[in-house]
Order: sequence, then structure tokens, then C-alpha cells
Amino acid sequence: MQAPTGRGLVLAYLGVNLVLTPVLLSFFALGEEIGWRGYLLPQLAGLGRRRALLLSGFLWSIWHLPL
Repeated sequence: MQAPTGRGLVLAYLGVNLVLTPVLLSFFALGEEIGWRGYLLPQLAGLGRRRALLLSGFLWSIWHLPL
């Protein structure tokens, strides 16, 4: 079996990327949601709803600032 070259190679990479990228990004997003909302927010609940949400949002923005 010969490896794809030229246009076939581009189409092969495109197909793999169109399938794998959304799957992998979904796992990362799920992990973040579990961390931020599933762990951090309940830990901050003692501060009250408004303060917990504001602090969680602030920490989330600082975490993503380097992006």
C-alpha cells in the first residue's frame, strides 16, 4: 500500500482533522467545566452566590489570559 501524496495527502489530513479536532476539544472543554463549575464553584459557595460567581469568573479570566 502506498502512502497518499499531493492532493490525497491534503484530503487525508483534512479528514482526520475534521473528525479528531472536535472530539479532542470536547474532552478538554468537559474537563474544564468539571474543574471550574464542578469543583471550584461549590468550594466558593460559602461566599454567597454573587461573590462566588464573580470570583469564579475572575479566576477563569486570569487562567485564560495567556491565551
